[in-house]
Amino acid sequence: MFKFGDEAWSADADFGGAAAGSDGSTTPVRLAPKGKELHHAFTGTQRIILDMTQSNSEPVLDISACPAPPACS
Repeated sequence: MFKFGDEAWSADADFGGAAAGSDGSTTPVRLAPKGKELHHAFTGTQRIILDMTQSNSEPVLDISACPAPPACS
């Protein structure tokens, strides 16, 4: 389980899942202030994007697998 927040878990910097079914197991997911805990099965190298371009109060979280490194020949 995880959430996003600052060191003091300030009200304006404590983000979790916004709605039922938005637990982070599938992304992208809209976050909300004081939202619920997120769950994600991390495997291998993952890219985590916290997108606040549309809203500072309801960012969007996207977690995706990084591309495999090129094979050496």
